[in-house]
Amino acid sequence: MSDKDCKKCIDCDQRSPLFKLLSEDELNILGNVRYKVHFNPGEIIIKQGTSCHNILSIRSGFVKIYIEDGTNKIFTIKISSVDELIGKTNIFLDKRHHFSVAALTDVEVCFMDDEAFKEVLFKNQKFGELFAANWGKSNVLLWNRILTLAHKQMNGKISDLLLYLLNDVIKNEKLPAFITPKLLSEMSGVAKDNVVRTLSKFHKEKLIRFLKDEITILDIEKLEEISLKG
Repeated sequence: MSDKDCKKCIDCDQRSPLFKLLSEDELNILGNVRYKVHFNPGEIIIKQGTSCHNILSIRSGFVKIYIEDGTNKIFTIKISSVDELIGKTNIFLDKRHHFSVAALTDVEVCFMDDEAFKEVLFKNQKFGELFAANWGKSNVLLWNRILTLAHKQMNGKISDLLLYLLNDVIKNEKLPAFITPKLLSEMSGVAKDNVVRTLSKFHKEKLIRFLKDEITILDIEKLEEISLKG
């Protein structure tokens, strides 16, 4: 879909649920200074270290948010879709992107001017409260993931990650093909070979079905038990 075919924000059925509290005038403030871009799987949407002057709203698809350490190693912080705005920390901090974002699937993204976004945010109290609540929820998930990485053993880390994907990202027992052992390695800090061994072990124990390009969660309660024990 080209930009000329893109509906006005007030008529768009792909806008973030966060915008449900905005009036037509407020949606127009954002819509007048936004543009839509399509990204193919694997394409870089944001590069860590570049300047930040936009809030990103995902219209469709999934992206990964990750940090690069300068040695070609990356840590994937989270996977995001239409339920979250990207860049909210950067526009209030130092106008720099402190992470990279890449498309995991075909992705449609709306880039919204940061000053227009802040105008609407400060004007609409209920929108601001919902924005803050979602920001807080995102932080809590991140803190829990950090706790997992710091204290859990390999089985606990992988169990916890599978439950995170099930409950907070995909919301389906069958994970899509882009959830690969390589991506799980980036998200868990566990070497890819060890991720494969752990998934194979879970497969033999009938906790998951792990086949080529397919991970299906079969026993949620057992994974929760493993995650809890760490």
